[in-house]
Amino acid sequence: MPMQPPRATSNPLERFLEASYWLTVAAALGVALLLQLARGTFADFFLDALIAVWSVALYFFPARRPHHRRFVHTLGLLPLFAYYVAQSHNLIPASYRSEAFAVLAIFPINVASLTLGLPGALTALAVSAGTILYFFRWPDPAELFAMAWLLSALLGVSYHELLRRLEVYHERLHHQALRDALTGLGNRRAMEEDFARMQGLAQRTGRRLVLTLWDLDDLKGINDRHGHQAGDQALRDLADALRHSTRRGDGVYRTGGDEFAGLHLDLRDPEALMERVRERFADVSVGWIDATAGDFEAAFRAADERLYREKARRNHAPG
Repeated sequence: MPMQPPRATSNPLERFLEASYWLTVAAALGVALLLQLARGTFADFFLDALIAVWSVALYFFPARRPHHRRFVHTLGLLPLFAYYVAQSHNLIPASYRSEAFAVLAIFPINVASLTLGLPGALTALAVSAGTILYFFRWPDPAELFAMAWLLSALLGVSYHELLRRLEVYHERLHHQALRDALTGLGNRRAMEEDFARMQGLAQRTGRRLVLTLWDLDDLKGINDRHGHQAGDQALRDLADALRHSTRRGDGVYRTGGDEFAGLHLDLRDPEALMERVRERFADVSVGWIDATAGDFEAAFRAADERLYREKARRNHAPG
């Protein structure tokens, strides 16, 4: 079976980083192989060829997260440094000093990148580049090759850290965008996303999806008599009652103001759920609808109509 290139990601930044990293590696390896052929150093050419084969194999190796593959590639340069160190009794021959220094410099750059992020990595790169230029004056092709390897390692580890932080930040923003700040429940946007998923599951498995709407009775009166802090606490209390009365796997949401909602897969007795909630929080009205078929807006409107009929009945009930 022929090798397939790594699976493309939908993240455009990740696609750019993946392509730029491996293009840098390919350019560095190409320069290295040409230099070794020109110099007639076939032992080094064989080593560079092995590195090229390993890099190609790693590139085609399937990985859930491509930046993990890049990180492994940068760490794999350690044997290259060990090879340079073992070349002669003088520890590092003069002909290898630039390459050995570059590979050695990779690891403090890795540490700086992982601990301080991209600014730390760029600072470490500046120090390493300045040291190379100071000790070796103007770089010859060997120094340029070493700097290319250094840059490829820096890019790999820095991209790894940058993407990790971007993923954490994106997950945090996504979580905040789908949550109600006061109660910690999902908001209407989260409900709409869950509705499509749960309705599809209900239709595939032949089960019923129930949509419930809950309304806190007389929130305005609570705010007027006791202040908005008391009203906020009442909303949190109702959220807790819903959270503890529903089953694991049910979705519970605050859709706005004093209204809450729930999505319940295969809920057989909505009336029993209503009684469980009212045992914890009595002043609540509820309307529910079978939402196994139809779109979200139609199901929401139907449940809302039932809710307000129930609310009107409770308001006009004697006592």
